[in-house]
Amino acid sequence: MIQFHDSWGRSRTDIDPAAIVAALAAGGPDFWQGPTGQSALSVSDEDGTRWLFLTPAEPHSFFLYGQLDDGRRIHLAGSPDRTGEEMVLHIGGTPVTVPGRFLTPAAEAARVAGHFLETGHFAPDAAWRLDGAPFKPRPFPPS
Repeated sequence: MIQFHDSWGRSRTDIDPAAIVAALAAGGPDFWQGPTGQSALSVSDEDGTRWLFLTPAEPHSFFLYGQLDDGRRIHLAGSPDRTGEEMVLHIGGTPVTVPGRFLTPAAEAARVAGHFLETGHFAPDAAWRLDGAPFKPRPFPPS
């Protein structure tokens, strides 16, 4: 089951994946006006529950991170060329300093979220990081 959790703390299963992907691609604030400042997608299946958290960073970029079935967290290394920048984001309502190199352009955030909505798994071709090291999710469907 796929659920959408908005920034007001509401969860919905009657989501329109195309609307979520379009909002991300546009870099718009549609789902991020609430007090937590982020929204999330979760997928529960026989493998467990995976989460993809979406936090707007600035116009047209996002900080994306995920939680694996075993509880470990991964994040998307979106813009490696932005090494000197830092940004304070509100994640779960708490201010967190995030290096600029972890900000993902809106078009890539939309693609990664679209893959998650379509398959329930993290996009294996995205630049995921786990504890500072590259991380490759298993492909889906398994080969």
